[in-house]
Amino acid sequence: MAQILHDLLYMVPLCLLALNSGEEYLSCPEKKAVFYLCALATLGICLLLKYWKNRIKYLIPAIIAVFCAALLLIRPSREWGEFLWNGRFLIWSVVAGLVGFFVGWLWVSSRIAAGCFSIAMITALVLIMIYYPATDKLIVDLAIFLPVLFVTGEIQQHWKKHGYSDKAGHMVSIAPFLIVLGVAVYFAPAPEKPYDWNFAVRIWEGTTDAIKWVGRLFTGPDEEYDAVVGFSESGSFMGNLSDTDDTVMTMSEKNDPGQAVYLRGKVMDSFDGRNWTDTYTEENRDDILDVIETLCAVNNYDPDNMSDYLRKVNLKIKFEDFNSSYIFTPIKAMPRWDHIDDKGYSQTGGNLIADEIMETGTEYTIPFYRTNNDHAVFTELLRTAPAPDEKSWEVTRAMYESQDTSRQNTDGRGSGVSDASFTAYSEYKNRIYKYYLPDTQISSNASEYLRKLTNGAETGYDRLCRIETALSAFHYTTSPGVLPEEITTPELFLDDFLFKKQEGYCSYFATAFVLMARSIGIPARYVQGFRVKKGGSDTTEVKSSMSHAWPEAYIDGVGWISFEPTPGKKRRVSWSVSNDTDQNPDRVVTPPVQPENVLPEQTTQDTEPVNKSTDFNWSIIIICVIVLIMAVLAFFIIDRALTSARYKRLSTADRFSAVCKRNYNILSFLGYKLKQGETIEEFHNRTNEKIPDSALDFLVECELIAYAGKPVGEGSLNTAINDQQDLMNFLKQEKGRYYFWYKFKLRSIK
Repeated sequence: MAQILHDLLYMVPLCLLALNSGEEYLSCPEKKAVFYLCALATLGICLLLKYWKNRIKYLIPAIIAVFCAALLLIRPSREWGEFLWNGRFLIWSVVAGLVGFFVGWLWVSSRIAAGCFSIAMITALVLIMIYYPATDKLIVDLAIFLPVLFVTGEIQQHWKKHGYSDKAGHMVSIAPFLIVLGVAVYFAPAPEKPYDWNFAVRIWEGTTDAIKWVGRLFTGPDEEYDAVVGFSESGSFMGNLSDTDDTVMTMSEKNDPGQAVYLRGKVMDSFDGRNWTDTYTEENRDDILDVIETLCAVNNYDPDNMSDYLRKVNLKIKFEDFNSSYIFTPIKAMPRWDHIDDKGYSQTGGNLIADEIMETGTEYTIPFYRTNNDHAVFTELLRTAPAPDEKSWEVTRAMYESQDTSRQNTDGRGSGVSDASFTAYSEYKNRIYKYYLPDTQISSNASEYLRKLTNGAETGYDRLCRIETALSAFHYTTSPGVLPEEITTPELFLDDFLFKKQEGYCSYFATAFVLMARSIGIPARYVQGFRVKKGGSDTTEVKSSMSHAWPEAYIDGVGWISFEPTPGKKRRVSWSVSNDTDQNPDRVVTPPVQPENVLPEQTTQDTEPVNKSTDFNWSIIIICVIVLIMAVLAFFIIDRALTSARYKRLSTADRFSAVCKRNYNILSFLGYKLKQGETIEEFHNRTNEKIPDSALDFLVECELIAYAGKPVGEGSLNTAINDQQDLMNFLKQEKGRYYFWYKFKLRSIK
C-alpha cells in the first residue's frame, strides 16, 4: 500500500497539471468535476493494471475500449468528427490520466528522469513569471509542488536511517505536510499584478530607447509595422507568426469602454485568395454616416431608452514607440478634423489617414458610441430595425449636430455632420454594396455547408451569428504554415480552410467570415488593428502582441457591426438596461436565435429542424451491452485457451507446482492459510480438523518432495489433481451459492 500511495504522490499532481494545461485550448464545460474524476479514474485503472495480481484486470481496459468503440461505430461515419469534437475535453482528461501515470512511473523509477523533470519544471516556472504572469494559479502551484517532492526525496535518499529505511514509506509519512504546504500556497493571497522588476526594466528600456533615438537621427521617422508592431498595412498571410510584446500605444478612457476595445486601423475590401487590398480609395465621411445611421435606428426603435443601446465614451490614444499615418479608432467613432494632434486627417475608403505621419508622443482623443451588443434588446434591434427614411434621418442628424461641441478649425472644417444629408446616406449605402459586397463565388461544398449552417435563421444577423459560432469552434494557432501555392482564388482559400486546414490565426478566421457573409448577400469587410483587453486601471498599455484582424458586417438600417470568429477571443459583455422585461411587462423582446456550433464534417448531415422525442433510444444501449458481453466471453475463451496451452507445455514438476498452488488458494478460500514459520505438517494437521484427509494427500507429497528429496512423478501430479477435485467439492458444500464466485476468482489468479 505504501508503494501505491508513493506513486500517487507524484502521479496525481502530474495528472492535474496535464489536465489544466490543456484547459486553455479546449472548451472546458462548466461541470469540471466530471472531467477531473475521469482523469483520476484513468490514473486509477493504470495503477490497478500495475499492482493487481489478477488476470481479470486486463478485462477492465478491454471493456472500456470496446464500449467506446461501440459508441463510435454505431454512429454514421459522417458524425464521427462531431462526436469526437464534442467529447474533446473528455478525451483530453483520459490523455491527462495516462500522462500522469507514465510520467509519474518514470519519475519514481529513475532519479535521473526525476531530476530532468524537476529542472524542466523550474525552467517553466521562470518562463511563466517572465512571459505568462496570468497563468492559472493551480498550474503554478503544481509546478512548484513537484520539484519540492524531488528535493524531499533526495534528502530522504541520502539521509542515513536506522530501523525502517524504506524511502517510499518515509515519503508517504511526510506527504501530509507537503500537501498542506501545497494547499496553503494555492489559497494564499497573491498580488493582482506580478512583480515588474522595474529597475531592470528601466535599464533595458533606457538602452533600447537610446539606440532607437540615435537610429532616427540618421533615418528620420518612418512607418513601423511588421517588425516592431505586429500591425501591418499589408493584407498578406505571413505563414507562421512570432510577435513581440512591446508597448506601442497607451489607451485611457473617461467612461467604461468594455473589457475589450477594438481599435480599427486598416480596412480592406478586396481579396484575391492570398492577399487583402483596399480598392475603395474615395475620400468620404463614412464614419459619421455610420454613427448617424445607428443613432437613427435606436431613435426610431426605442427613443425613450437610448442609453440602453448606446453609451458615449471618450478614448485618449497616445503613441509610445510607434510611427504611423493610420489613426486607430473604435467602431462608431466620431472624430473631428482637429482631433488628431491638430494635424488633421482625411477618410479614404474605410481608413482614417493623418495628414502627416504621427510619431512617438502623438496624442488624440476620440469619442465613440459603445454598443450594447450582447444584450437582448440590442440583438432585437439588429434583427428588426428598418432602414431610416428621410424624415427620421434628418431629425437624428440635427440632434447629433446640436450635441457636437466641435468648432471649425483654421481650414473651416468641422465635424462633417452638416454634409451628412439623407442624399449622402443613400450614396454611402451604394458605395457599401459596391465595394463590400462584390460578386463572391464559393464552391458547391461550401455553399451546401452554409445552407445547412444557416437553415432556420430568420434574419441576416442570425445567419452571421451562426457563421461566427461555427468558425470559433475551429483551432487557433500562430503556426498554420504558408498557404499552398495552388490557392489562388477566394473559393479555393475558403475550401482549404473549411474542409482541410481548419486552423489558423485571426486573419484566417476574419477572411473566412467575410467570404461567407458576402456569399449569402451581406456586405462585409476585413479589418486590421488592435484588440485591447482592458486592464484594471484607467490607462491600458497597447502591446504589439494585441495586433488583430476581425470582420465587420453591414446590418441594413443599423450600420457596421464587429464580429469575432477567432477562437478564444470572443468576450460577451453587456450592461443592464433601464427597463428590463421583468420591470416593464409592456416591453417585449424576442430572444435572439441561438447559432448552432456546426463543423464542416457535418455538411453532409441533414440540418432540418428535428422533433426531439422524449423516448430513449434503447437500441444503442442494447447493442453496446451485446458487444460488451461478446467481448467478455471472447476474453475468457482466449484466456482459457492460453492457460491450457501453457499448462501442456509445462514439465511434470511445474504442473505439480501449479496444481498445488491452486489447491493452496482453495484452502485460503476455506479460511486456511499457511502461517509464517508454520511447517507443511503443522498446516496439514490444522486443516485436517475440518477437511477430509483424502483431500489433503497433496500436502504429504509436498512435504516428501521438499524435505525427503522425493522426485516429482506422475503419481504425485495425479494425487494433487484428485485432491483439487475433492477440495472443489468441499468448497461447493461449504460456500453454497457463492461457489461460482470463488471458482471464477480461482481461474483469474495468476
